[in-house]
Amino acid sequence: TVRLRLPSDWKENTYHPPRSTLARSSSNNDLLMRTVNLKDYPDFHLPFQNVDANGILEEQADIANMKYVHEASVLYNLRERHKKGLPYTRVGKIIVAMNPYEWFKDLYSDEWQFFYAKKLIWKEDPIQNFRICLTQLEDSNRVSYEPHVYETSSNAYCGLALEQRDQSIMVSGMSGAGKTETVKIIMKHLATVQTSHPSFSHEKREMTNKSMESEIVSKNNEDNARLKIVSKVLQSNPIFEAFGNAKTERNDNSSRFGRLTKLHFAIEKKENATLGAIKNELGIIGDNDGNKISTVPVCSLVGSSFEIFLLEKARVVSHSKNERTFHIFYQL
Repeated sequence: TVRLRLPSDWKENTYHPPRSTLARSSSNNDLLMRTVNLKDYPDFHLPFQNVDANGILEEQADIANMKYVHEASVLYNLRERHKKGLPYTRVGKIIVAMNPYEWFKDLYSDEWQFFYAKKLIWKEDPIQNFRICLTQLEDSNRVSYEPHVYETSSNAYCGLALEQRDQSIMVSGMSGAGKTETVKIIMKHLATVQTSHPSFSHEKREMTNKSMESEIVSKNNEDNARLKIVSKVLQSNPIFEAFGNAKTERNDNSSRFGRLTKLHFAIEKKENATLGAIKNELGIIGDNDGNKISTVPVCSLVGSSFEIFLLEKARVVSHSKNERTFHIFYQL
């Protein structure tokens, strides 16, 4: 057996050995002493925690940067970021979201949307564009900012514009994890990301924001049509939710079906330099397909569609106590 020294603020579920190996615990100088059996661990090695030179447990924005990665260290890292009001943690190219059960207004402001779009999409250097948006090669700029779901949407937009191929974003998690709200945040960012382009005027940007709240008229018929599309796509989301979401014991707005949402974009600006040449300069093996780029082309949202699957049809006629059927039947 071996005795462990753990911080006094640790909860039992933060330290989770393969089996119930806790023999006894005692307090000593505000540190919790625990005894475990080494034979219950592979190779008789205990999982190490990530500490700095002063012995203080570290918290990382990217779990891939942690020296020791195991269940206890991951849970501690997520818990510490959650306590600091940082709901997002990066795991390489994946974003882990911890539902804070409150709305952080500043975290989803226009300024932050523009920040991630400009950082990951609207680079002046086409080589740097391709490096960051498509290859995700090691780059110090990529980890110089906090992880955010806008990082995922920006990379998808960039891949769509440069590769001119369909992009997929999967949002998964347990009931109440925040999937529905995350999808809304991603959709809004993708629908309006073009407004962060350097050539987009402040007037147009204000019109786009207002179009989400009310019907407005632009002096330009083409702009007006685009604004209406963005507005309709974003405002239609709650209507579709009403037919497939319901209250459960764990979640007041639980999705009782799966949905594949498709956003359709049109590439507005064509490019000038061959994509194949950029690949060659970066040392990337691939077909010289002749696609051309100078900067990332601007893509405009032109429509949306969706497919549903695994709808919980039985909820229409029967549901558990303290739960409800679909929202639409109460809203009619």
